[in-house]
Amino acid sequence: MDRDNARSDASKEPLRRIKYSYFEHLNLPPLPPPLPGCSTSVLFKRAENHSNESVRPFMVACDKGFLDEVKAWTEDGQRIEDLQQLGLQDGLVYAARANQIEVVRYLLDERWTPLNGEVVREACDDLSLPMFELCVQHGYHPNQQIPSRDGHFGVAINHCVQDVDTARFLLEHGADPDLATFKDGRLQDWGEKATPPMDRTSGLALDLAVEKSPIIVVQMLLEHGAHAQYSRLLHGAIERLNCHSIPGAQTDWRPLMEMALNHRAEINGRTYSDGTALSSAVHHENWEIVEFLIEKGADPFVKWPASKHNSFDSALKFEDQPW
Repeated sequence: MDRDNARSDASKEPLRRIKYSYFEHLNLPPLPPPLPGCSTSVLFKRAENHSNESVRPFMVACDKGFLDEVKAWTEDGQRIEDLQQLGLQDGLVYAARANQIEVVRYLLDERWTPLNGEVVREACDDLSLPMFELCVQHGYHPNQQIPSRDGHFGVAINHCVQDVDTARFLLEHGADPDLATFKDGRLQDWGEKATPPMDRTSGLALDLAVEKSPIIVVQMLLEHGAHAQYSRLLHGAIERLNCHSIPGAQTDWRPLMEMALNHRAEINGRTYSDGTALSSAVHHENWEIVEFLIEKGADPFVKWPASKHNSFDSALKFEDQPW
């Protein structure tokens, strides 16, 4: 971390403590330290345009997966001196970005290159289970935050719920399914490569999974401690059916909703724009879901925060329905 970033980070320490005090009553284990960032050159430049011209061939070799050439560079006394540690870390990022697993393995296993957050970010982008396995072998914990502009990236699990195997691996290695960045104005002006406080009562992973992932991912998240009451699981099951082309969505909604309710999802929980899950089902004319929710105890007279109408009011406009 450079001096300016260190100074900025130090100035926000009181705010950091305040935000984490929100969760003290939950008695949660402390989070591991964030992963370090990588050099700016790697973030914005291709390997062949690396800012250090003398080591560009090494960067290209990492990017292209030319393992023999990478080894030749690192085993040559003069060239390894040119690289130094920063050059090895840049090469590691280029290899990860191109999903060159063997080059990544070599740089981590045999050249002791320190892991940085950009490698994990690339593993997320590629949903690369072998890359995650290497990262964990070299000390990465899935609850480590990835540095990013104003801290918007957060942790890996929220970027991997669409893939069953990757999500399972992260959860089995300790990923907290309730951990995510704050989704409001609290992240503004934290700067580049920032790791601001994170929300430890977030329903983001569940919200993303219920809308677009195989149903088993939702089940895994709940089994690994995700709190249904932090999320919009019931609303998400309706959006899965009406807004996303998910195979099996026509039949998934019932087991998803039953799973959510069995894990203490709030049947009359509201969002600002959609109201309750019942009002959302009425809006989409999903009458089978409406019947299911009422049988489970949904209240048709809970008002929407945005419009002050309720599900009963909305149903009155459908003349062919006996509401």
